[in-house]
Amino acid sequence: MKPSTKHMVLSFGFYGMLGWIIETAFIYLTLHRYVERGWIQYGLPLIPLYGVCCPVLIKLLTPQKDRVLRIFIYSACIVTVIEYIIGYVLTFKFHYDFWNYSNLPFSYRGIIALPVSLSWGFLSLLMIHWIDPSLRKLIDRIPAATAAVLSWCLAVYSVVCSVMFLDKYFF
Repeated sequence: MKPSTKHMVLSFGFYGMLGWIIETAFIYLTLHRYVERGWIQYGLPLIPLYGVCCPVLIKLLTPQKDRVLRIFIYSACIVTVIEYIIGYVLTFKFHYDFWNYSNLPFSYRGIIALPVSLSWGFLSLLMIHWIDPSLRKLIDRIPAATAAVLSWCLAVYSVVCSVMFLDKYFF
C-alpha cells in the first residue's frame, strides 16, 4: 500500500472519530444530554465530514504553516462555507435538521454561527501544528500489512455506513 493511501484512509478514520468526540462533547455541554452523531448508530463513533474536511484543510493550509493568522482565517472561512452549504441543503431541501445553532450568538439561519466558525479556526491551528504531525508519525509506525487491513476494513465499513445513512434519511 502506498504511504499516501495509508495516510489518507487512516487519517479519514482518525479525524472522523476526533470529530465525533468534539461534536458529542459540544452537544453535551450545550444541551446537557447525549445525542447520537455520525455513524455511531452503525457501531463506530465517526463523522465522515471531519474525515474528509480535515485532510483537505491540512493539504491546502500546511504550506501556510508559518502564517498562523492566515490559517485561522482561511480554515474558519472554508469550513463555515462547507457547513453552510451542507446545512442549507439538508435543512431546506431535504427537511432534515442535523444541527441547529439558533441558540448561539451571531447565528445565521441556525446553520452557522460565529463562535463555531472561530472554533474551526482554532481547531485547524491545533490540527496543522500539533495533531497532524503526530498522527503522521504514528501512522508511519504501523506495519504495511496492518495498515492495509485497517484501511480496507475502514473503507468497506465507510461504504456500508454511507449506504445505510443515505437509505435512512433520503430514500
